[in-house]
Amino acid sequence: MNDNISAFNASEYGNKIKMTIPYYEDFYKQVIDIVKIRFEKPVKWLDVGCGIGKMAETAFENADIGKFVFYDNSAELIAHAQKRFQSSTLNFLPVSSKKTTFPYLTVARHLVQSNSGT
Repeated sequence: MNDNISAFNASEYGNKIKMTIPYYEDFYKQVIDIVKIRFEKPVKWLDVGCGIGKMAETAFENADIGKFVFYDNSAELIAHAQKRFQSSTLNFLPVSSKKTTFPYLTVARHLVQSNSGT
């Protein structure tokens, strides 16, 4: 299956993307720093364009995650992420964000929601 519209297939995505995007690893660490400062634990996380799950990997290692939703328009990348992570608090959605309505006013690359007041 090759529905992945990125420049790399799922098996090489993790290594190739690091070579393509400067400070790729630092980006995820900075997102975690913001989450730790801003949100009460545990957090609900919607990762739009999750790829193979690099943000999830960093989040699971460094933050208290109540629920994590992997969302990508590539079923191939979602399948790869699903092999990497298994938990009852995870959802995997291989659908196009252009065709889906979210229950959020704004959908960002990484959307985190505090459980308080939700």
